[in-house]
Amino acid sequence: MTMEDEMYLAPQRKMASELYQLLVQPVKSIIKDKKKLCIVPFGKLYYLPFETLISSQPNQDVKFLLEDYLLFYVTSFKVFSQNMNKEAVPLKLIAFANADLSLPDAEKEVNGLKALFTDAEIYSKADATEEKIRSLTKGQFNALHFATHGTMNYGEITKSFLTMAMKGTGQDPLSDGQLTISEVWGLTNLRNYKLVTLSACKTAISEEFAKGWLVSPANAFLKIGVQTVVASLWQVQDDATSILMTEFYTNLKTMPKSEALQKAKLKLIKNPKYGFPYYWAPFIMVGDYR
Repeated sequence: MTMEDEMYLAPQRKMASELYQLLVQPVKSIIKDKKKLCIVPFGKLYYLPFETLISSQPNQDVKFLLEDYLLFYVTSFKVFSQNMNKEAVPLKLIAFANADLSLPDAEKEVNGLKALFTDAEIYSKADATEEKIRSLTKGQFNALHFATHGTMNYGEITKSFLTMAMKGTGQDPLSDGQLTISEVWGLTNLRNYKLVTLSACKTAISEEFAKGWLVSPANAFLKIGVQTVVASLWQVQDDATSILMTEFYTNLKTMPKSEALQKAKLKLIKNPKYGFPYYWAPFIMVGDYR
């Protein structure tokens, strides 16, 4: 982290340290020998990346909670009732990028994934359609990556959407280039996917739709049976995201999902250009950590 980042971090460091004392320190004796932390957020805590909490003292170098633990988030405890001894299955990846032609770096991102997974299928620009997602058959793939825009509609949260390529006139809601939360709920062909990565902005942000039921793009995929979703809490930076995603998927070849994401973030932390939490902290893992 640069000296400028350290100076800018001062008020944030104070808050992150206070939150650590409030949220983590009271249970420190219980978790001291643990390697993984499962976060079950409530209310405003859905907006907090716990990875950024600071455990070090003011006169010490910054040490984030991420450096001490693997962290993942759950919105349902059913993840712990699933078979814990299931065999690891190689990723069969399909990816969509740059659907509206405004994200050329996202296209580079998914082309890099093709280099890692030679059997992956990549759809970009006009080919990145909603129709293609609906046409996927069971067993064809088990991992889905979106490198596109995420747009939140806080007036009607179920109309929040991932940007896809519009087909035809765009008059048909199923081909208008907006994969909404309500449409995701209908994608039963994605049930039991190992991983959906939403490399887009604010895709983990939730809104209370009914008491106790939070709705977000990330939760929409979990609701239909996807095992794990990686999603973002704020607007992401292109270069840092590309590095993070490349590291994450490289790590997935040899590591569980939670460790793969942790190691990817730690690589950014060690990079003076991207050590500030803004660059590495937006992406969180929700669901099955394995």
